Amino acid sequence: MFSTGIAWSLKAIERLALFFENGGPAADDLARYDAMLAAEADQIDLLVAGAYLAMAHFDVFAAQAMIYFAAVSFAEARQRLARQDSETAAWSGFLGVGDPQLGPLPRASFRRLGRMRTREDRRLFIQWVRRSIAPRNVCGLANPDYRNLYPVDLDELVRRHAVLGMSRDACVSALPALRGNA
Repeated sequence: MFSTGIAWSLKAIERLALFFENGGPAADDLARYDAMLAAEADQIDLLVAGAYLAMAHFDVFAAQAMIYFAAVSFAEARQRLARQDSETAAWSGFLGVGDPQLGPLPRASFRRLGRMRTREDRRLFIQWVRRSIAPRNVCGLANPDYRNLYPVDLDELVRRHAVLGMSRDACVSALPALRGNA
């Protein structure tokens, strides 16, 4: 549903490539790889299952999708702008696996969606998502003023520099990396 297949596959291949750059995988490397893939598969399943639960109400579905978009935009911005080394970037869990802020969200969301019954429950869910993604929201997601139309807004990214653990000046200086220019 969120087209995770290609991105997730590339992340898995990147991890394998790092093993071979270092002479090939050891047994404990393969166990780590297996554990990470299992955790990420569970994360994808929870996120997609939650989206199916949310489908009856567009506003709830859009909020559920913000969890996905917050995770991927944070990971991409952090890798490119904060210039993570390849090992750190490869082993940062897909869709927030292992991240203390993003990691728990798909499971918590799925549980909340399963209990949703009223219009008030929907309103509270949307507010919960907005608050829950805030610590990793690098691009102003879940902002009702945007009416679910999110432009590429580098000014917004710069305003949220602290989310990436960067100073404003460092974030501005790193912006060319978004285009592949280091």
